[in-house]
Amino acid sequence: MNSRSEVTDPPETRPSFLQGAFILAVAGLMNRVIGAVVWLIVPIFLADVGLGLFRMAFNLYTALLALPGIGIPIALAKLVAEREGWGDRGGALRIFRITFVVLLVVGLVVAVLAAAGAPYYATHILKDPRAAYTIIAIAPAIFIFSIVAAFRGLFQGLQRMTPYGVSQMLEQPTRAVAIFALLYLLVGRGQTWGAVGVSAATIVGGVFALAYLAYAYYRQRDEIHAGGRVERPEHKATTGAILARLVKLGVPISIAGTALTLLNFADSILIPARLHAAGYGTEIVTSLYGMFAGKTMVLVGAPTVITGAIAFTLMPAISEALAGKIDPAEARTRARSGFRMAILLMLPASVGLLILARDIPAVLWNSPEVGSSLAVLSFGVVFLAVQQISVGILQGMGRPDIPVVNLLIGLAFKVAILWVLVAIPSWNIVGAAVSSLVAFLVASSLNLWVVGRRLRGGVIDPRSALLKPVLSSLLMAAGVITIRWVVLTALGSLGLAVLASIGGGATLYFISLAYIGGISRTDLEFFPSIGDKIARRLATAGLLAGDQS
Repeated sequence: MNSRSEVTDPPETRPSFLQGAFILAVAGLMNRVIGAVVWLIVPIFLADVGLGLFRMAFNLYTALLALPGIGIPIALAKLVAEREGWGDRGGALRIFRITFVVLLVVGLVVAVLAAAGAPYYATHILKDPRAAYTIIAIAPAIFIFSIVAAFRGLFQGLQRMTPYGVSQMLEQPTRAVAIFALLYLLVGRGQTWGAVGVSAATIVGGVFALAYLAYAYYRQRDEIHAGGRVERPEHKATTGAILARLVKLGVPISIAGTALTLLNFADSILIPARLHAAGYGTEIVTSLYGMFAGKTMVLVGAPTVITGAIAFTLMPAISEALAGKIDPAEARTRARSGFRMAILLMLPASVGLLILARDIPAVLWNSPEVGSSLAVLSFGVVFLAVQQISVGILQGMGRPDIPVVNLLIGLAFKVAILWVLVAIPSWNIVGAAVSSLVAFLVASSLNLWVVGRRLRGGVIDPRSALLKPVLSSLLMAAGVITIRWVVLTALGSLGLAVLASIGGGATLYFISLAYIGGISRTDLEFFPSIGDKIARRLATAGLLAGDQS
């Protein structure tokens, strides 16, 4: 019988878990930043109708990939880690082999069905037959990422996070390069071909990720298989039992991981349907949907890259508190500071988007008409940020199901409002913006209420987390309006006016916030390296508030 030492890596070859976790965190943040930049640039080359065709396909793709791409690999990682804890590397590898075959078959079947059903889905559900081409172009990525998911699940279960992180770091940049290369080659043939190119670029990112993971597995195969040729008899389970556990664990994780995707998927179906009900033709419908999904939602989501990273840092803190590894009061302090940071950073972003709602899309894409929906959704940035922080906290508490339920409640509100307002011609996509705003408000408020109850205290202090940021944001708003007017009057350049307004407004906001004691040392701890330096300077100037508890 194998001993535990026989199935672990030798000291000289054992991968550093902390190093791998760091790479994973960096990869996640890098992917968010690259994604935000890419989707700000793509609309420069792809018109609204092309954006609409791509988003219709992409939302279907993310929905279909939920179980094989998110739930099953995490479930695989749990089962592999479980067998590793028992010292049964052979059992862990058997589970991997079974899961690999299942994901390969499921990914292939789903990809083929998506491609085969694309004409019907595009014509009868999306009401735009051209979307079939973008769906067919992205369908192979379902198969590729299903296999990618199997490798990532194995490496995660073995706590070899470096291959996982590096594969992510390869995926997004190569996809970005492919997007712009294919746009350059295809967009001249029309918007449909441009959208096909953007869709097909997803395959390129997947191929690079898969190639690296296969290479990493090949390089480490001797270490991975060391002592694991035979499964321990006392742990042996039937293939059916293993599959049942994979599904039991994977389905809830899939729902939790793609809850926000449901909102986008609902938009891709309901917005075109209700715009048609309002009397718009196919070309206008697809353009309006593309404007909303490819421009408004991109601008709303861009600032929350920062709060997404903060939410990532909160999960281990809350988990450690539950395990008794740190003082629960410290976890409560970090959670409250996370909400503070979400409001401190995203409230001025919301105010800026509201004031410059027409100017920013006009400068970026010559699309001032985006301003109507963007102005409505500007404060959705705050709600999205609070949603991210609360999800991170609840996941750290071991309750990922709660934010899913709350988001589904928000989705119900969204569908009801969207169904009514979008079908009114005078509202059209502004109605969609209202429905999304309400969904974010409902979901984030419910999450906030649950977190408050579980932490047994208020999680947002009205004075430090609301009053002071609001006062600084009002001052910033006056500054942005003034700077915009002065630069536009003096130089006549809207682009320079927007840049000066954003830079001057942000500077004015943080100076005023520091002056009235709205920044604490705990807040600055979310920014490694530079946080301590800023804290020392603010403390020397007497502008650092006491830590918020």
